[in-house]
Amino acid sequence: MKNFIKLFVIMYFLSGFVINFVKQPLNSNNSDQEITTIQYKIRSGDTLWDIADNFNPSNKENFINELMIINNLDSYLLEVNKILVIPINI
Repeated sequence: MKNFIKLFVIMYFLSGFVINFVKQPLNSNNSDQEITTIQYKIRSGDTLWDIADNFNPSNKENFINELMIINNLDSYLLEVNKILVIPINI
């Protein structure tokens, strides 16, 4: 019985260590990474795809999704003269 209690205590502490170790990568994503942005004034005829082409990201769909999130856009239609915040290191 004494050995069982010792084994239980050891397993309890080891499981806590393992759980903490496994959770750590989930918490250490790139959220601390600072994103550099610029401001872009929308001109007549601009589309999100054109803007993505101008900034030449490797993944245009991801870039457009990020633009929509950062600028609180709920549509692909853009307002002329509105200022977009554009991340330049996506």
